[in-house]
Amino acid sequence: MVYNKGGKARLLEEVKRKTATRKTKCPFKIAITRRQLPSRDWDLIINNSEHNHPLSGSISAHPMHQKRTKEELDVIKSLSRLHISAKHILLVLKERDPDTAVTIQDLYNERAKLKAEELSELTICEALYLKLWDYGKWATVRDNGDDGHLNQLFFTHFTSIQLVQNYPYVLLINCTYHMNQYNMPLLHFAGISLISEGFSISFTFIAHEIESYYRWALQQFKEFIIGDPLRQGNAMFKSTSLDLEPDIIVIDCKDALLNALHYEFPQIPHLLYH
Repeated sequence: MVYNKGGKARLLEEVKRKTATRKTKCPFKIAITRRQLPSRDWDLIINNSEHNHPLSGSISAHPMHQKRTKEELDVIKSLSRLHISAKHILLVLKERDPDTAVTIQDLYNERAKLKAEELSELTICEALYLKLWDYGKWATVRDNGDDGHLNQLFFTHFTSIQLVQNYPYVLLINCTYHMNQYNMPLLHFAGISLISEGFSISFTFIAHEIESYYRWALQQFKEFIIGDPLRQGNAMFKSTSLDLEPDIIVIDCKDALLNALHYEFPQIPHLLYH
């Protein structure tokens, strides 16, 4: 038998993600054998008693003590689905069992497993589309590329549609990137009420910040927001009976977005900000 810090760490190319290792090539080694009948006693032979590392500060440093019980796994799953933070889940587990060896990293690992199970073979963005569709209070449109992968996802809440139809005067458009877990640029449409309070109108994930994707997002905005959407079950019907348009559109300095606006809203003044 060898210590769990014995042996060599796996090569980086053999693992799916970057992780630390507890392997220190510890030379400690013992052998346990059982004698033949009639004694059936056990013999313990220490082949190497040396260690090349300090004592562990806690039993949680050893994997065999980190195994979660069924009750702990049920708590982790139920609280994770309620979007309770990992540190608060750990507090609940320690209140139930002060001697538990579960660490905060164990909780992160379990939540990653849950997310992978929920996604199955879907991308995160495709899973978001299905959740929004199931909620029933969101207007959603997706556009897939030739390879079947989701390239664009437009979504807006029905309350936001009512707000912008009451206050359509100023439209702010901004595209952010490297700011979300979906690894896609997010085009954000926002408005301003009569008491100078801002509100979100709609969001669009786009695969790339190019003119054609911006035009698609603006077209969805016109059909779903400026028109009069009528909801029947989970279906969204589009109408332009209201014929609402903003008085001014405020955007950042993106040439592709500016060119798309010239096509989709040529008659509305555009204000650029830096």
